[in-house]
Amino acid sequence: MCGICGKLTYDGRGEISEKLLRGMLASLIHRGPDDEGLYIKRSGETSIALGHRRLGIIDLSAAGRQPLANEDGSVRIACNGEIYNHQELREELRQRGHLFRSRSDTEVIPHLYEEEGIACVGKLVGMFAFALWDEKGQTLHLVRDHAGIKPLVYHWDGRALTFASELKALAADPTIPRELDRRSLEIYLTLNYIPAPLTIYRNIRKLPPGACLTVRDRQIREWRYWDVAGAGAAGFTFGKAKSGGRRSSGDIAGGGAEAAAGGETTTRTGAAAATGESAGAGAAAGAPVTGAPAPPLHYRWGGRAATPPESRFSPNCPETATPEECFPPGDREAARRSLAAALERAVQSQMIADVPLGAFLSGGIDSGIVVALLARNSPRPVQTFTIGYTDLPRYDERAHARSVAMMYGTEHHEIPLSSREMISAAPEVLASLDEPFGDSSAIPAYAVSRETRKHVKVALSGDGGDELFAGYRMYRGEELYRRYRRIPFLLRKLLFEPLVAALPSSREAALPERVRRAKKFLRGARGGTPAERFLLWNELFPADERKRLLNRDGFAIAGDDPAGMDHGEEGGAAELFAAAFARFPGGDGEDDCLNRMLYADFSVSLPGDMLRKVDAMSMAHSLEVRTPLLDHRVCELAFAMPGDWKLRDGRGKAILIDACGGLLPPEVPRLPKRGFEVPIGNWLKGEWRFLLDEYLSRESIKRQGLFRPDFIAELTAGLFSGRADTSWQLWNLICFQAWFYNHLERRPDL
Repeated sequence: MCGICGKLTYDGRGEISEKLLRGMLASLIHRGPDDEGLYIKRSGETSIALGHRRLGIIDLSAAGRQPLANEDGSVRIACNGEIYNHQELREELRQRGHLFRSRSDTEVIPHLYEEEGIACVGKLVGMFAFALWDEKGQTLHLVRDHAGIKPLVYHWDGRALTFASELKALAADPTIPRELDRRSLEIYLTLNYIPAPLTIYRNIRKLPPGACLTVRDRQIREWRYWDVAGAGAAGFTFGKAKSGGRRSSGDIAGGGAEAAAGGETTTRTGAAAATGESAGAGAAAGAPVTGAPAPPLHYRWGGRAATPPESRFSPNCPETATPEECFPPGDREAARRSLAAALERAVQSQMIADVPLGAFLSGGIDSGIVVALLARNSPRPVQTFTIGYTDLPRYDERAHARSVAMMYGTEHHEIPLSSREMISAAPEVLASLDEPFGDSSAIPAYAVSRETRKHVKVALSGDGGDELFAGYRMYRGEELYRRYRRIPFLLRKLLFEPLVAALPSSREAALPERVRRAKKFLRGARGGTPAERFLLWNELFPADERKRLLNRDGFAIAGDDPAGMDHGEEGGAAELFAAAFARFPGGDGEDDCLNRMLYADFSVSLPGDMLRKVDAMSMAHSLEVRTPLLDHRVCELAFAMPGDWKLRDGRGKAILIDACGGLLPPEVPRLPKRGFEVPIGNWLKGEWRFLLDEYLSRESIKRQGLFRPDFIAELTAGLFSGRADTSWQLWNLICFQAWFYNHLERRPDL
């Protein structure tokens, strides 16, 4: 795990400044405190610079310092992340005559690139965001991993491409403008985060998950090399890569390399490329961009660990087989065995490290399974870490986590935190974010990462299980909606809905929490299609409230955004989810609506919210977090399974529990789903009242001019009166204001 940055210029003004590159690297030191490396070169009018901050995990020697190169130095790479199948790839490449200078997992990529061109991404198993420079082909490739675990942002103005792991590194370059993207602001208010390819800045973009950005001859091409909707649900066929001699630089750099890697392409140059006009809401949701259909991806299972005899990985099931070929359609038992084996292999592959390794243990199903598989494959007791609230028993899962730890004899660390300790972390969390992000679970994630880093440098987590196997309550929405529609119309409209609307709601007690959920369900039930209902269940500020909140004077949402995100008054979020629902095989119909919901969350919400949170909060403490459930082969397998295998009798994760529930104490699979939540409402009414006064006072809101102070005052009054649960909305606004004053405009009174 590391931080990367760099720049490619075509203006002929000379070599890129080392001072600039070191300034960008200085902003990423938290991601890689162990070492620093850079590479700068000029060839005619073209200059390239690659920078790397190192968090040493594999091969801690100086030989592992990045940027790394192939034998003759013609291919250079700076990579953030880990390649879990690097040992298998290294052996294959050695047999083809390649020489290695280190044991670094990253070093296999430039050598594999020599053999496969950029199609080599189809052979990588891991989490990664890397920049690869092909000197002979004068081509730069930026690549992000399949699920979007590691971040990568970039700016292109037609003459220079600048990129980094975080926005704050781009801020170190004075040539990059930082102008608020008001479309992104509206999406942030809708979803509580900003999904790829958008950032909060107009002309800076996130590279989407499973995507590659290629720059050659002043042309920029963004294309997808992987999408689980095709790899799993649509049943792509996967074949072995062609063997043979090394490719020429022309083959490596272009001429169909993107197509060989399985993606469709779009090309942008000049001003259109600089503003990202081709990367609209459809691209934000991972939509295929225009271009010819691609040949199959290369698909290989990495790792060398043995698997149980009943697994799909047997002589009767080749490693290059599709998920469908590994269990017959409708054979739930075979699918259960396949999933158990795939999860074990994913955990085994992610255990490799030259530094201490442990695991987060929340007390839930996903982290419990990861710990169980980790423990039974480890030669020594696993270190596990659980956060607990000493004065908030409703949010405390230490007892459940302790039962898993005792079952496997882990070296268990319980981290007891009081409300006061959690509250004191809030300013640090707000200061660490270089983009507005309103998920309050960032606070406990920050705290548990800080404490875990005192003991280990790598931690495995259970992230991704909810989005793959239907863990959230929201996924029951469509079934509840169909039942609700059976109630007579007049009874619904004249009795039930007015009654629920009149009741107070809150997250702080059981009954008001049920009322809050009922109100949320009824709001979503107004949607005419599954995609519309899904958006309404996800919205933080509904469309009517956004209109009341945003100060439209001089705030022309429609028609003024050069990023191609103009989708009318509904905002871009509706388009994001509609595109995801339509892209999933079967369209927006009723067949397997659950998997369509899961796909929308997997492609939009997971990388934009959950993975963004984990990366930012863990890397703030130089902690590498690995996510075995998001091994892309596990994801393909999950989406090859029908939705009704995942949600059964109103309980999610059915097939996951069938496959691995026996690894857990009997009570754990029966526990209700509990998020990583904190009592934001109580804190805002108490110890955090100063945040309301500091960021949402009428005077500061009027001076800023983005929001209407009367509506914010109404939200605050609703919280204190108990009439409505507005705590998450107020926290969303506090997070935006903190970012705004830290990164865009300093407050006059500071």
